[in-house]
Amino acid sequence: MRDQDNPEPRALSVRQPWAQLIVQGAKDVENRSRSTRHRGRLYIHAATRLACVPSARELLVKAHFPEGISDLPRGAVIGTVDLIGCYPHGPDCVICRVSPWASEHYTWHWVLAHPVQFDAPAPMLGQMGVWSSAALAELSGSRV
Repeated sequence: MRDQDNPEPRALSVRQPWAQLIVQGAKDVENRSRSTRHRGRLYIHAATRLACVPSARELLVKAHFPEGISDLPRGAVIGTVDLIGCYPHGPDCVICRVSPWASEHYTWHWVLAHPVQFDAPAPMLGQMGVWSSAALAELSGSRV
């Protein structure tokens, strides 16, 4: 299921190591400052910039990814997930009780399920927010 107002394939750019942890199924919540109406398949694009995460190496080892953060693919679509819900953060936030990834520092928790990691990254320029492009549409047709 996709956003009924826009049936094009959609992607989300996420900094590493978060993108890797998402497509491996280790991270089930993406924290954002905004909500989205999109539900369904979402391509995960590994942004070119790395997140500032002091404990990134430890997180990657727990996710069975032995290489360092600098070895992770960047500037490419690396897999898909299903975006199944978007929930506001608040004092009674259910997502905060069920996922260690729901951060109180963000307004919205995007709940992810059914991750698929691609065998090979698909190099592509990313964008801010949920986005689509002709290259993403071509990728979608070749990976269905």
